[in-house]
Amino acid sequence: VLSSLTAEQTTNLTVGLIDERFGPVGHNDSNWQALQDAGVDFKHASIIPVLHDGLDRTSTAEAYAAKLHESLLHNDIVIGLLGMGDDGHTAGILPRSIAAQDTDKLVVDYSSDPFDRITLSFAGLKKLNVAYLFAYGDNKTAQLNLLQDQEIDVQIQPVQIIKSIHEAYVYNEYKGDKT
Repeated sequence: VLSSLTAEQTTNLTVGLIDERFGPVGHNDSNWQALQDAGVDFKHASIIPVLHDGLDRTSTAEAYAAKLHESLLHNDIVIGLLGMGDDGHTAGILPRSIAAQDTDKLVVDYSSDPFDRITLSFAGLKKLNVAYLFAYGDNKTAQLNLLQDQEIDVQIQPVQIIKSIHEAYVYNEYKGDKT
């Protein structure tokens, strides 16, 4: 979508990550670094970086939360692009993790295997006006079926949170009967 926009059209756009893998700026597992390596051009958009060298994980999360909070005050529409894992996680919120617990915090940080994570909390995800969930791969079918057919506690299947977002769309390549 960004490639179809002119630089002028991106002047009122703010971009931040929903989740990031903690480490030094530019580390190999960084979601932001993956976007840069893919050549994504944000043109004149304002960027809210998650990672800062010299800060520990909790301080990084607190700094990111403060910048996101400020951005939310000045933006009319908040759109989130989410993925889903084959375990039903979304953003960086793994099932039964500390991030899957109820909190008023906008951003949470925690250690998991194999990554330390900084992610929007459920409270943060509920700030989205629109969510786009991308769940591709046959290994996602069972979780998509659960998402569609059942009301499951978000601590067990975090992707259920999209049902709490004002407007949400799910994209997948589902082609046949449920399995």
